[in-house]
Amino acid sequence: MSNGQTLSAAANKELYDIQQQYITTSREYNVVKANLTKSQREQKVNSITISELEKVVDDKQKSDVKMYREIGKMFMLSDQDQVME
Repeated sequence: MSNGQTLSAAANKELYDIQQQYITTSREYNVVKANLTKSQREQKVNSITISELEKVVDDKQKSDVKMYREIGKMFMLSDQDQVME
């Protein structure tokens, strides 16, 4: 009888450990998934921004184009090469 109870207690402990691992892995997966979604969104925004900047440069002479690049919370007047970076 004690042998059956020991197996049951060991099985319950193992099940608990697996559940905790599942919870941890699930949280990590959700964080990675959120980071991937964020990166994909940023990549899409960057590609749209670059295509719009290229249109502006194509329409005017390079020397006539004034561009600003974001540095933290401010914008700084820069040349086209610095903005395209």
